[in-house]
Amino acid sequence: MQVFNYILSRIRNIGVLNESLDTEINILGTDREILRDKRVAVGLESDKIKSDLGDKKRELDELERGILRYPENTTQLIKEFSDAGIDAINIPDGPRASARISPMITSIAIQQQIGIEPIIHYCCRDRNLIGMQSDILGGYAAGITNFLVITGDPPKIGDYPDVTGVFDVDAIGLTQVINNLNHGIDIGGNPINPPCSILIGVGVNPGAIEMDRELARYEQKIQAGAEYAITQPVFDPEALLRFIDMTSKFEKTIPIIAGVWPLTSFKNAEFMKNEVPGVEVPDSILERMSKCTSREDGFKVGCDIAREIRESIEDTVAGFQVSAPFGKVELAIDVLA
Repeated sequence: MQVFNYILSRIRNIGVLNESLDTEINILGTDREILRDKRVAVGLESDKIKSDLGDKKRELDELERGILRYPENTTQLIKEFSDAGIDAINIPDGPRASARISPMITSIAIQQQIGIEPIIHYCCRDRNLIGMQSDILGGYAAGITNFLVITGDPPKIGDYPDVTGVFDVDAIGLTQVINNLNHGIDIGGNPINPPCSILIGVGVNPGAIEMDRELARYEQKIQAGAEYAITQPVFDPEALLRFIDMTSKFEKTIPIIAGVWPLTSFKNAEFMKNEVPGVEVPDSILERMSKCTSREDGFKVGCDIAREIRESIEDTVAGFQVSAPFGKVELAIDVLA
């Protein structure tokens, strides 16, 4: 912890130097235009799931694994997203401390092969600061300009509980690092030319149990340079609205994109409630899902719930991140219809 605090203090001190620089940052990226013009931004995310396909069972992973194992299927899937007017595709970085194909490689492949903008999640768990800076500069050089900065789930909750979590910095510190790179300053205070022009997103949890801590960290992320936020999946619209009302008192606010997850079954709802860090599923939703008597009924009720949530908050948020469970594009599109 002492090392962590020292590194974070060094990064923040470097950040103070930025205020005296005359560097002009290019802010004409696609997503900045969407957010600044208050148009609705829509992103899709596909999570790791298991599915029965006829008599043959196979595991469908996140988009990054699909690109290498099922290229035609995945390419078509993402094209359907794009054709439906989706602005971007979310690429998670080892959610729940899993190990999957590099989200950086996946993002580059999606951008080059399909043309839709990837939002790469980048967590602080698996790399030290030198490695993180190298990744970010390399991704930017390859055309990846939209990063969602997260601290990352601890290894102990995943399949590899004995591995080391690095955590040189958390999401606040890494947000400052990227903000510094945007101003032409690296982690050692050395100038880089030209500076980066990365759109910086952060995660936020409107349903956090320790709300005072969540609010304080969210404000610190904004002060460090965050330009937009994506929430955890929202199942309690009132909690989100209360959170937005509380953050409206901040000296500075940023656009919020709401996470929306169409549940598929009662088992899926229980998993989200009990196994996914930071996600709260109200008992009323569990009760509705428990009454589903078939797979199709589960899809329909889950989609109805997600649509109700979307409709109740759409006038308040800047956009939506909608998951496509079981790779079913139509479910996500139906939520947005």
